[in-house]
Formats: sequence, C-alpha cells, structure tokens
Amino acid sequence: MIDETCNGWTNWETWNINLWLCNEEGMYHETLEICDKELNPHEYEFKRADQLEEYVDYLMDENIITDKVSLHRVNWKEIIESFQQTIEENRKYEEAKEV
Repeated sequence: MIDETCNGWTNWETWNINLWLCNEEGMYHETLEICDKELNPHEYEFKRADQLEEYVDYLMDENIITDKVSLHRVNWKEIIESFQQTIEENRKYEEAKEV
C-alpha cells in the first residue's frame, strides 16, 4: 500500500489547497467564515465542505489558485477541522485577553 500522506495531511491535494487558503489573507479570512460554526451554526459539515469546494473551484477558475489540483481528492473535512481548530484557539486567546 502506498503512503499518500503529505506533510501530515491526507494527500498532496489536501495539503496544497490548505496551503493556498492559509497563505493569502483574503482567502484565509473567507475560509475562516465558511468554516466557523458560530457564524453558521445550522449548517451541516457536508454543506460547509460543499461551500469550501465551490469557493476553491471559483478561485481556480479565476486563476487565483494556479496549481493543477484534482479537487475530488481533497479531504475537505480535514481542512475544515483544521480551520475550526484555529478559530477555537483564537476565541480562547481573545477570551483570555479580556480577563
């Protein structure tokens, strides 16, 4: 069996898309909004995954993301969970500053 993991991610495609989303401020903030459970409390995870995939597809169509990535191989849930963890850590940090 071939190990397809890449830098701790499911595969190269997941790692690559996450890298794009984290390394450009506008994309990063848009992705945070898509993934934030508190902003969208009634959305199911699969709907968040669909929204994120549509967003990335748009970015690729506009040649903002220029790497050739097979989107069906991206583990959207893994990217969402990573962003949700970041959101939670940021909230805890902000709460601790207020005390």
